[in-house]
Formats: sequence, structure tokens, C-alpha cells
Amino acid sequence: MACEVKQTTSDKTRPSTVKSSTTQKAKTNTRGVSTSQAQIKKVSVPPNRDLKTPQAKKVSKRPTKQIARGQSVTAPTRIAQQNRAQAPNQYKVRLDTTRGAVFIHVDRSWSPRGADRFYTLVKSGYYTDIAFFRVISGFMAQTGLSGDPKLSAKWGRASIQDDPVKKSNQRGMVTFATRGKNTRSMQFFINYRNNAFLDKQGFSPFGQIDAAGMAIIDRLHNGYGEGAPRGQGPSQAEIRTRGNAYLKAKFPKLDYIRRASIVPPNTATKPMTALKKANEPVQLAGLNKTSKNQTKEASEGKDVPAKYKVLFTTTKGRFLVHVTTAWAPFGAQRFYQLVTQGFYSNTAFFRVIQGFMAQVGINGDPKVNARWRNATITDDPVTQTNKRGFVTFAKTGRPNSRTTQFFINFSNNTRLDKMGFAPFGFIDDKGMAVVDALYSGYGEGAPRGKGPAQGMFSSRGNAYLKQYFPKLDYIIKAEIYKP
Repeated sequence: MACEVKQTTSDKTRPSTVKSSTTQKAKTNTRGVSTSQAQIKKVSVPPNRDLKTPQAKKVSKRPTKQIARGQSVTAPTRIAQQNRAQAPNQYKVRLDTTRGAVFIHVDRSWSPRGADRFYTLVKSGYYTDIAFFRVISGFMAQTGLSGDPKLSAKWGRASIQDDPVKKSNQRGMVTFATRGKNTRSMQFFINYRNNAFLDKQGFSPFGQIDAAGMAIIDRLHNGYGEGAPRGQGPSQAEIRTRGNAYLKAKFPKLDYIRRASIVPPNTATKPMTALKKANEPVQLAGLNKTSKNQTKEASEGKDVPAKYKVLFTTTKGRFLVHVTTAWAPFGAQRFYQLVTQGFYSNTAFFRVIQGFMAQVGINGDPKVNARWRNATITDDPVTQTNKRGFVTFAKTGRPNSRTTQFFINFSNNTRLDKMGFAPFGFIDDKGMAVVDALYSGYGEGAPRGKGPAQGMFSSRGNAYLKQYFPKLDYIIKAEIYKP
């Protein structure tokens, strides 16, 4: 019977079978937030200071009507020419936060006025002890209201003119908040996901945070959710009038920017140095990047052999994966990176379904797994088919969502090709005899089946598997094969 593959539950990075394509619906992403673009448009409020809800749009022509945050639609806009310094064409800003250091790479050509304003604010020391007061999982993290009400009032009136939108609001892009035309001042937000629907609303990104920085941004406290009056989080009006005293009394778990500073040119950034450690994601060509140069680098297999073999030692025996970089350049690069850093040591084949596939790639250490969870790579075109023995990265239904999990096809699953699953290697018949012997008694994972739940596995690691699923097989070691 014809069937297809879809994502099932909120944190499942996997292919799975369903009865019919007509019943397939958009599910949730790995962060538990709806991935349906239509749903996001309806329920995610654009990250502006005065929420630009459909209701606000309807009443915006009435001069006496107030927008959701309590500020008049007809409040005077002051286009700030004072205190404006032209920024360098490109520069970096270091945000020292309560979760760690994050670097914003700013390109003035993307949004000149926005880049200039951000440069001015950072140089002036404005972003000191400032809260991430609006953090919405799967949408964005917003900051920029000063803990000093006088500073908020000063800069809140100093709006700048809009910039054309030249870059899309993709994951990691940094953008000034706005409440309408020419109203950007000091608040900005960081996109957690691909929020391209904000582009048409005039939100113009001026900078970008790499995967290492986004791993830190992902850990910002988001328990308070949307702000008042739409949600239970902080009221922007109260922050503007009472400052950090209000936040620390009512919302003590918020994270803060301790200070922001311009990074001197040609200065190495500590997070990228730290990423050289084993089991840390490294910025490779194709990591959430789509520029022509980066795509070219990835397609040429920069720093990765054109062909290589990986030897897997498992609890059932050994097998070789033969990788051809040209088949899926980004995938082959990521696989090489993970193997050489020892990521796959002591990882379980947690989802083994007879006649379909064997899936592996969630690290047994939750801390290691968390560091890689959001280090996604760009999709590859599908140049090979998902037939028996072929090895492919797992992904969600969203584009560019591959990270560390891969699967081995037990049968000819050609239906996966049209869904964007791009094989990067294969296992020969001798190796497949080992793979065929992997324990499959637990079947499909929870909640569809009785096997391991990926959410529990990610958060509790191998301790969870060994307690509840003791018969699973494991990769003992993975290494680049050298005859």
C-alpha cells in the first residue's frame, strides 16, 4: 500500500509512516512550537514595541484609539539625526549575557540606518543590564528596554527611518522592533525560527548570530511567555516606567544582557575557539547559510575528502559506511565532523523498525545533545535514492533542519526522495547483515508506539534508555577508516 513519511510529535526528528497523504498535517518543530506557517502568522505577534495585531491595524486610523501596549497611534515620531554615528561596513558586537557570550555579526549594507543605530547604542553603553523581557519559544527573543526609565524615555523618542528589507528574518537574524512606519528606536529581537512572514511587514534584519551563539540564545528563560496584556509576561509600559526594579520583583528568572561592546577588528571570538573541543558544533560551510560562496565551498567538500569510509563498531558487530561527498555535500561534511569529534560514541539505535529503517544520532549525554540540537545544516538536493543500505540524515518537516541523527534504510524507501531525504553514503551487503541484526523489538517510538520517546531521551540521555529499554543496541565507536 502506498504510504509516505511525515513528522509526528513535537521533538521528533525522524521519518515515519502514515496511512495517506491526504491526512498529513503540519506538526510541531523540535522546540514544541507549531511549524505551520499559517498558524504562526495567526498566533505569533510581530516583535514590535506596540503589538501590531490585526485588531490594532483595524483601529489605527482612529486618532484617539490606543494600541495594545497603551501608546497612542498618533504619538509624534521624532526622526533622530542627533547622536548618529555611521557604523563600519561590517562589525561585531559581543553581548555578555547571563547565559554566556554571544556575537552579533552586523552588515551595514543589509540595513544601514539600523546598523548605525545599533552601533551608536552599543558604543554609548546603552545595552547594560537590560532584560530579555519577551522570549517566546519557537518565535523570537526581544530585548532593548533600559532598566533605567529615563534612558528608555530618551531613546524611545529618538526614532529612526525605516530601511528596505534586504535580508529575510531567518533563524539567528537580528532585527529592530517597530510599531509602525519610522518607529525603530532601541528594541531589537533575535529570530528563533524562519519568520519570513515578518519581511513583508517591514522588519529589516541588520545582523546575524551564528549557530554557537544561537545555542546560548536558545537557553534564555522563556517561562513567562507573551507579555501583558496578551499574556502573563512583563508589561512593557511597566518596564518603561519602573525599569528593572519591576522586572526583578515580578519576573526574577529573566535573563539579561550584562554589557554589550564592539569587538575590535581581527579579534578572535572566544565561543568559536571553544567550539574546537570535542562534541561541540563547529561553523562549517552550509551551516544555516545560503550565500553563493558558502554553497560553493560546501559543494566542493572543503576540508572533507571527496570519498571516505567510517567504521562503526556496534554491539552487534562492525560495518563500514562508504561516503561520497558529492552526493550530499552539506550532509557529508556534517557526518565527517561528528565522527571526527567522537559524537557517535555510545549512542543507541533507538528507533529500529523492521522493513523500514534503523535510526541513531541522539547523544547519550544530554549536555552534548543540547549543544548540537540547533546546529542545523542547509538541505542538499536529493541525488541518490533511499534504497536498501543507503545512509541519510533525519530531519523535521521544516527546511534546513538536519543536525546529528541519521538512519539506515532496511528496504527501498524511494518515497522518501520526494520529501527531501538526501542519502550521503551506503553500507555494503556484509555490513547490512550486521544492521539487520539490530534489536527491533521496541518498534516505533512514543507516542505512536511503545519505543523510546525522543524528548525523554534528549533530556535524560542513556540513563533513560538503559532503565526502560535495556535491549537496545549501541554504536560503541565511530571512526574514519584508514586501511
